Amino acid sequence: MTQTSQLWDGQITGDAILAPYSAVAYREIFRRLLVSDEESYGVVSGGCVGQGLSITRIAQNKIRVGPGAAVIKGVVYINTGNVDITLQNPPQDFYCYSIVLRLSNATQQVRLLALGPLSGTSSNLNWPTLTQSEGNVWDVRVANVAVRANYIYGVYPVMNRVGSSGHGVPELRARRGGSATAWNTAGTTNYDLADDTKIQVGTIQWTGSASDNGSKVVTFPKAFDYSPIVFVEPTYCYWYCGSGCSGNGPRIPYIASTVVVTTTTATIYWRYYYNVASYGLTVVDFAWMAIGTRFES
Repeated sequence: MTQTSQLWDGQITGDAILAPYSAVAYREIFRRLLVSDEESYGVVSGGCVGQGLSITRIAQNKIRVGPGAAVIKGVVYINTGNVDITLQNPPQDFYCYSIVLRLSNATQQVRLLALGPLSGTSSNLNWPTLTQSEGNVWDVRVANVAVRANYIYGVYPVMNRVGSSGHGVPELRARRGGSATAWNTAGTTNYDLADDTKIQVGTIQWTGSASDNGSKVVTFPKAFDYSPIVFVEPTYCYWYCGSGCSGNGPRIPYIASTVVVTTTTATIYWRYYYNVASYGLTVVDFAWMAIGTRFES
């Protein structure tokens, strides 16, 4: 049977023969309707229950997870109160934790849990790895938390949220181009967009000997189904102009462009036009954003 519909009263007519509905059937309904990427998504954005499991500092080494809801592998999780979690203080530098929702098939529960700690530094916050084992244990990250001696250094919410607008991304409804699949193909045809549109963003750094041009390959965290459209903006550079002459800043003019885009990568080409005879760049930072059709988990 390739087509089915649920939920119906009775057990005789049409698709009602699929009743009574089991817990597995309900989980499959929620998975298909609400979550497109089960590795990253789960927490429900806002809604009737709380404000999406928001996390606040309430003591030197304690955080509070507020009310909210989530869908983990089709299992509905609801928290109507506050859950306080105490974290250990590191002997030095940082302790790194991930606050997750863990689904356990053995206990048949979904509960908040702090993974860690792992040691880290200000330049290398080392977040714990999630356990994602089909049919056994499945973690979805709610936030990362960094702890220094006697205080919470930072709370970093993971903003992949299940919601009514594109599963947690800004609502995009139309685009114009030359291909129904590849977003980076030029054209004048209008295409309607469904909720399978995804946005990925990041920063990347080019380094090299003093030069007026270069290139850098961006690898997307998740592969798109088809080639996305990519935007690039230079954000920082360091220039060198000989012994004892150097500097840095965000305002020195240079141009960035993406020329080669695939489902998994984008190549950034840059060129520096300001006083090339005297200056060369050794470091260039870029911010990038890729928008395209749903990427697979």
